[in-house]
Amino acid sequence: MTAMCKGFKANQLFFLHILACKRGVCLVFSVGYVFFSKPYVCRIIKADPTLRATKVIIVTGDDSAATRELYKGLGCGAVLNKPFTKSDINSTVGKVLGVGTRQIHRVNTVIPCLVRIGPGGYDCRILNISASGMYIEIDFLPEPGRNFEVEFIVDYIENISPDS
Repeated sequence: MTAMCKGFKANQLFFLHILACKRGVCLVFSVGYVFFSKPYVCRIIKADPTLRATKVIIVTGDDSAATRELYKGLGCGAVLNKPFTKSDINSTVGKVLGVGTRQIHRVNTVIPCLVRIGPGGYDCRILNISASGMYIEIDFLPEPGRNFEVEFIVDYIENISPDS
């Protein structure tokens, strides 16, 4: 989930309340969208334990080395220079979130599993699994953006072998 913040005309506390409720993985904001300084926002995000994992991408018209170093020093994942294309933003978000660094292997057989969100469970199948087993791609997620647990159906585990 990526939280895009556009034109909050309220105070800083309202903005941070919205951010805490959204629990975005990545926050992208620009000079004209937020009505207080980006360094202040970056400090608040990195100081708050519930928001610390949020990756921040700053959009700016100032592509100087000093600007980039300022925001990198405050914990921003990247600085994106205006103007930019859709592919620029997609690749920047991918780099910040580390999407391109995961080694995903296609499994030879789809693995049945049970996904638990709260008290209920949903039957799903794992389509891809990383070499470390830390990241998976499933064919169905009933509530995107929520944490979930995966319970493997053990009878089928022995039938998998990742492609090399």
